[in-house]
Amino acid sequence: MKRSGWLILLALAAACGAAVTTGAASGADRNPFNVDCDIGWQGCYRPMGWAPVDVNIASTLKEPFEGVLTVSVQQDEITAMRVTHRFVLTPDVPVWVPLAARLSFGVMECRAAIQDAHDRTVWENTYGLWNQQTGKQSLTAVMPGQLLIGVSGRMGFDFGLRHLSQGASATEPGRSSPPRRRGPRGGQAAPPDTAGGKVYVKERLQRRLPWDWAPYQSLDLLILCDPEWTALAPQQSEAIAQWVSGGGRLLVILGSHPLPRDHRLAKLLALEPGEARLVTLPENVLRAWGAEGRETASVAAWPLDRPPAWGWKTEDHGTGRPLFAWGPVGFGKAGVLAFDPTALGGAQGKNLAPFWVHHLALVLDSPTISQGPPGDEDDSDDGRAYLYAGGKPAMATDNVLVFLLDIPELRPISIVWVMLLLLGMAVVIGPVDYFILKRRDRLPLTWLTFTVYIVAFSLLAYFGVKALRSGNSQFRAATVIDCVDGSAGAWRCSYSGIFASESDDYRLSGLARGQWWSALAPSAGRGFYGGPQRSARSMISAQGDGGNLPTYLPISIWSMQCLMTEEVCGDVPLAADLRCSVHNLVNSPSANWMNISGTIENRSDTPIRGGTIRVHEDRILRFGAIPAHGRLAVEGSVGTGRSWATPDPESTDSSRSPWRSAPPISLSEGDLFHAEGSLNRTRAILDRLKQGAAVVCAEYEGAPLPYGLAGRSHDVLNRQWVRLLVIPKEGPTP
Repeated sequence: MKRSGWLILLALAAACGAAVTTGAASGADRNPFNVDCDIGWQGCYRPMGWAPVDVNIASTLKEPFEGVLTVSVQQDEITAMRVTHRFVLTPDVPVWVPLAARLSFGVMECRAAIQDAHDRTVWENTYGLWNQQTGKQSLTAVMPGQLLIGVSGRMGFDFGLRHLSQGASATEPGRSSPPRRRGPRGGQAAPPDTAGGKVYVKERLQRRLPWDWAPYQSLDLLILCDPEWTALAPQQSEAIAQWVSGGGRLLVILGSHPLPRDHRLAKLLALEPGEARLVTLPENVLRAWGAEGRETASVAAWPLDRPPAWGWKTEDHGTGRPLFAWGPVGFGKAGVLAFDPTALGGAQGKNLAPFWVHHLALVLDSPTISQGPPGDEDDSDDGRAYLYAGGKPAMATDNVLVFLLDIPELRPISIVWVMLLLLGMAVVIGPVDYFILKRRDRLPLTWLTFTVYIVAFSLLAYFGVKALRSGNSQFRAATVIDCVDGSAGAWRCSYSGIFASESDDYRLSGLARGQWWSALAPSAGRGFYGGPQRSARSMISAQGDGGNLPTYLPISIWSMQCLMTEEVCGDVPLAADLRCSVHNLVNSPSANWMNISGTIENRSDTPIRGGTIRVHEDRILRFGAIPAHGRLAVEGSVGTGRSWATPDPESTDSSRSPWRSAPPISLSEGDLFHAEGSLNRTRAILDRLKQGAAVVCAEYEGAPLPYGLAGRSHDVLNRQWVRLLVIPKEGPTP
């Protein structure tokens, strides 16, 4: 009976366990949420840059649900970015949540979770971005020297655009071959060739275009193919306009949908829409484009009449009417094609690459596009063994970080103090302790005194380090504000570092809508390994209303968290009215004598320490201090200065003497302007300088920061530069 009783109990336990397991499985099956996560532009992204993260949420709930969506990805080598967004889900109506995140090279996974109004997790999942069987990543990292082109609008559009990657390649000025990835398992890189980099063409539904400018940063060019203009949400149009004005590239192809006169992008392009008219393209043009087999072709072309604008050019393709226009828009560039090329017939695939190469090259700057297939790259190896290096922009960013981290509290403690502490401990534990205990005939108590000395010297080391490294919390920053003369807004990019006087969750004050915050970590010199990733730091931010604002920023004692902030601000702190006259001394443009005259106005409450007026890459005129809300008359001949084409060379004297304090590290303009976040506008300024523009670069003294640490006293240091792009008038001062 006893044995049968145990058997009955075991059977009941097994039945209960099976019931619990079945209940858990059925409970999991009954989870009302179905969540899909789509990253990048059809799976393409630029490492370390913003990329779109689309989350589609559906449910079988019968009541409305209000919750918080959290998406976590690896941003860089040491930081995990966690983005939160509040949403409301109604029964039987899926919701699309467009987010953005910075992605590291070889990001392994994306984690998503949903919390209810009581902060309880009701759903969570991890999306693996690596195929464990093949060892390949489901995402494609677009390398430096490669092109990523986004296409949206009428998805039936073709005319060889989908085959462009087979007949065209990316080329970067000054580079003979694309950067190569290292071979599998640490092998050496393949020898460089003379072919160009890959061109990725990725489509996106018009209704799924991002609603913020940040996700467009992954793109080198956005093509709007005859979109339904009235179906574009105002937030989408504003995001595209902001991205272009900040350095993006846009190509608009007009077709069956007329561009409304009051549309946000029509104002961006300054077009004057009219009635479409038939034009006939000659045979030689069609042959040059790759459209063989047709003598002539008639297409309906929209007029490209527009007010005279600096830098804009047109082409008529032998028709006598402008069919393609392109020119600068803010710090970006835009192009407009007046007709729908599908009317020419688009069944020839990559043979039509010359058409796209010709038009896209006029809109792109660096990298640009050329005809010819890209170089072969072996993608069959284990992608986790590849290394990614950011090149010169990463080196410039690291130099900015060195400036932020160069404070006495973070410098290595002198070896002298360590030697003195160890020497004192050795003397006390050794001869001093021995002679004291021997005189008192208490040598067996060494075990007790030794413990006391260890505790005492440990406390001395802790409080000694605290005395040497402690100080007030600090908010250090280097800020670049870029603006165009006559514009109503400016772009601000701040590189900041927060030094923690104690371990805590630091919260920021002065945050405004439209700011995009992200962590900043060193990246040059090492590259990124696509293996398992562990985050030493995390940053939680709330994303919505056009911005990404930090809500949880934990910082350990005596360490610094570095951040980058990008935003469109409304204040333009600088104005200038310049005239430029050139005197030909010899028959050589480089030997011409150039004179600049005019006035510079400081519209801010902060005085200007000094600055330069640059009219070519290396032709500058220096000016002095300007008080707050003051004016300065400038006149003089330009001289030769350092070019902005490349960042400043890396310092070779990086050693610090342990016997004396080292001087503070200076921050150069070349490094700051070529760091990520400011690089695209620097390239645009260099392009405008070649076309005859001028840039006024002013350094402000003691400029305040619009944000700080909430509820905590802290020191502030901000090095601020303002760059104003000006079109100087020709001729001497009247």
